[in-house]
Amino acid sequence: MGRIRRELIGAAHSRFKSAHRLCLPQTAPATGPIAHPTWPNQGVHVGPCVTLSPKTIENIAMVIDIDDREKLVCIVRQSEWFMRALRAVRSQGLPSWCIGAGAVRNLVWDYLHGHEVPSSLADVDVAYFDALADACQDAVLQTSLCRLEPTIPWEVTNQALVHTWFESYFGHGVQPLRSLHDAVATWPEYATSVGVTLDAQDHIDIIAPHGLEDLFSMVIRRNPTRVSVDTYRTRVQQKQYGRRWPRVQVVTE
Repeated sequence: MGRIRRELIGAAHSRFKSAHRLCLPQTAPATGPIAHPTWPNQGVHVGPCVTLSPKTIENIAMVIDIDDREKLVCIVRQSEWFMRALRAVRSQGLPSWCIGAGAVRNLVWDYLHGHEVPSSLADVDVAYFDALADACQDAVLQTSLCRLEPTIPWEVTNQALVHTWFESYFGHGVQPLRSLHDAVATWPEYATSVGVTLDAQDHIDIIAPHGLEDLFSMVIRRNPTRVSVDTYRTRVQQKQYGRRWPRVQVVTE
């Protein structure tokens, strides 16, 4: 445990020392408490990350004050398949995109439950926002991604066009979305209203309009922005979250 903590602290210190002063020792003591760091007010990233158990990452989070966004970044970096997926989508040159929803939920809940084999996914949701694209663009992108990573079940959706088909699928109309951030904010549950993207410098950014508390607390709660109670109940019944993740709590309505 001490070695892993020292490695993570050392990586964080190396990442920041060129731009910020961290109140950390150069090396953490082998035993005893680790000094509490003072992080800069700016957005920060922890990396590169070593492989950690769920309990260890929680312990480190408490000791060196990593918030849920930093924990998610570290979990994503440890996932070989998720990083491959991010790089594949990045190669498409989209101006505004993320991988989100169930793919992120599964990644985190598998990690928190200690599952070494990733839970199966019906699809990996790629959301992007392009108000100038036509309706055919989703299929073009999906074909390209399938060629790059044929083992990943891609599902590509331009969020700028959701309002054109939403009523025929869900039975009620919606207003056009204004951005990818707005789109993620409408996804069915707060725990799945999360997206992850990767920039040209390999920095991971998190889109989480409702925060990450439900995701890391493993709580399923309806996001009322667009999802009806009936639709939510159907999703809960179909997904049977407790079978794969027994620690999940479902808020019933």
